[in-house]
Amino acid sequence: MNIAKLSIKRPVFMACLVIIMMVMGVIGFNRLGVDIFPPIDFPVVTVTTLYPGASPEEIEKLITKPLEEQVSTIAGIKRLSSRNLEGFSIVIAEFTYETDIKYAEQKMREKVDLARNKLPDDLEEEPVVRQFDFTDVPVITLAFVSDLSPAKMYDVVNEKIKPVFEQVLGVGEVRISGRTRREIHVELDRNKLNEHQISAMTVVNRLSNSGVNVPVGQYEDKDKLIVYRTIGEFKNLKQLENTAVQFSGDFNNPTTVKSLGEVKDTVADATTKAYLYYPLTDEKNSPKDKNKNIKPGNVKRETRACLILDIFKQSGANTVDVADGIMKRIGTANSIVSRSGGDSKLIFVYDMAKYIRRNIDDVKETMVIGIILAILVVYLFLGNIRSTLITGIAIPNSILGAFVLMYFMGFTINTMSLLALSLTVGLLVDDAIVVRENIFRKIGTRFYFFE
Repeated sequence: MNIAKLSIKRPVFMACLVIIMMVMGVIGFNRLGVDIFPPIDFPVVTVTTLYPGASPEEIEKLITKPLEEQVSTIAGIKRLSSRNLEGFSIVIAEFTYETDIKYAEQKMREKVDLARNKLPDDLEEEPVVRQFDFTDVPVITLAFVSDLSPAKMYDVVNEKIKPVFEQVLGVGEVRISGRTRREIHVELDRNKLNEHQISAMTVVNRLSNSGVNVPVGQYEDKDKLIVYRTIGEFKNLKQLENTAVQFSGDFNNPTTVKSLGEVKDTVADATTKAYLYYPLTDEKNSPKDKNKNIKPGNVKRETRACLILDIFKQSGANTVDVADGIMKRIGTANSIVSRSGGDSKLIFVYDMAKYIRRNIDDVKETMVIGIILAILVVYLFLGNIRSTLITGIAIPNSILGAFVLMYFMGFTINTMSLLALSLTVGLLVDDAIVVRENIFRKIGTRFYFFE
């Protein structure tokens, strides 16, 4: 029995199926994620290595070549290239589309680990292996403005604000840029070093060995196990200044750091700077200007140095859902910021989800207009209200049925999927018209036969 006969003989059963499909379609539509584009995996993996102070020639010789020698042995590589800049190396491996990119990324990590022994020992950070993702852009951008010192601003953002947004479901990383962090400088005097016959490397090694917490052993007492540690971490500048570098035979008067130079509490060299151009008063209804007709263009603005927080989503996470979760946490973050002093505040700058919603709403509006025009054209050409209603009901019913399949297959509502639905609406109208025309012809032939 085909669908046509089953629909004629069991109209109530088919009506129930249609209703169930429409209800499930509505539920699936409400649960579908929203994004600008569907998730796409590009077969490109990069290896990024930082080596500050090295020239491009040294970067190529010491870092890039050892990495390329190991990475080039991976199967499926279509093209291998590199970029060597001052203090920076990036190796780009482009694989064929038949290669499993997750497997290729894992093999890249293994090869980089094998090449680690050939790389310089004084690398500040390990090489970073990352799959290329064109959607790796900030979902939300916030600005932190305060009258605090640059070092305190960074501490507030890094220790208090950053953890608030890292707890949001789907957030992958929170990057801080614009200012610099606190840094302790030990400025050694060359003459004093020569006088005590101590090298600068000796001071460095002594500080690195003294400023750590070291386990010294354990003690068993019946059913208890007690672990002992020496607490050597520096708590203040005075402890660092009084660190003994050399005894020179006199244990009562050792050579300390402050006798060789000066210890300064300062900040690291700034690599990026950020400024925010924002209004001094509310553009809508400021309490001070309720009786004044202030236009947005006439609002006074100022430019202030700030810290920028770029919040990135996890790979595969829904952009709109992540953005909504972050926006709910801004109030909590501002309550923490207000207790930091210095007239501190967190200001919203950019929301990628807003543009996604506008794009999706525009496509939805186009689809609705297309459906209305299709129904109108059907009525004008067929001249039958019943046939027009049947065609009009078939269109949303079929689209809702598509949402059921999209939900179970893990699709999202994005520009590509909505454009595909827009094209299927036209095909659906064509098929509906053909079916209705055949029904009219069959009914007319049957009546003529009985006559």
